[in-house]
Amino acid sequence: MVCYPKSMATAAAWFGWTGAAMFLLAYTLAIFGVINATALSYAILNGLGALGVIIEAVVHRTKPVLFLNVAWLGIAIAALFRNL
Repeated sequence: MVCYPKSMATAAAWFGWTGAAMFLLAYTLAIFGVINATALSYAILNGLGALGVIIEAVVHRTKPVLFLNVAWLGIAIAALFRNL
């Protein structure tokens, strides 16, 4: 098992929480009709959110979370290309 410095674990947690907040923001804005779920901004928020959670998942070695968010990022990237 890899042991990371506390500062790296703290930074990873910050990225993870920020990513989770971006997911919630994107969902909330879409549910309340502020943005459309097919909008470029929705894909960007979801992609950045996935990146943040991926960073935390790599540092803390949580494979299910990593798998889910790599898939989520792939979907967000596909949506970005569709909107360009």
